[in-house]
Amino acid sequence: MPHDDTCWATHYGQGIPPGSFTASGDVFDDSAMAAATSLSLDPQLPFGTMVKVTNTANNASVTVRINDRGTFTSPVCLDLTDGAFSQLAALDPDPGHIVVTEQVVSGGGTTPPGDPGCATPWSSSAVYVAGDTASDAGHDWQAKWWTTGEDPTTSGPSGVWQDLGPC
Repeated sequence: MPHDDTCWATHYGQGIPPGSFTASGDVFDDSAMAAATSLSLDPQLPFGTMVKVTNTANNASVTVRINDRGTFTSPVCLDLTDGAFSQLAALDPDPGHIVVTEQVVSGGGTTPPGDPGCATPWSSSAVYVAGDTASDAGHDWQAKWWTTGEDPTTSGPSGVWQDLGPC
């Protein structure tokens, strides 16, 4: 699904223990203008991507930063924090989901031409899922499956991390 098509947005946060981490390694903040991108999207929106989300029923919009991953399936494309969702629709009574459009406004995993840069530094406390990248010891690494706390430099060829080479 292209990232500017109509899809559903839901919200999450209630019941998440204080101090919990998002998949990007951020401390979860239910009042932040943030969202989880769906694991069903191909390609997934990279962490740090800024996305303008517009409720098609009332044209209310908010810009959120992608800092988490969801396990939901199509047609849900985003899981918004309560803070972001409340800018688009009322939390009470809870509609469950709203129909939205999403438009990438910055980020999206691109780097300037001629500047390959490195991925976001690896964090031992972050959760990574298949396809996520991190940099460590001057190399970029890509997760083959879900992992947390596994050092990319000690992963080995059959481990969770694939060495993408120097960055």
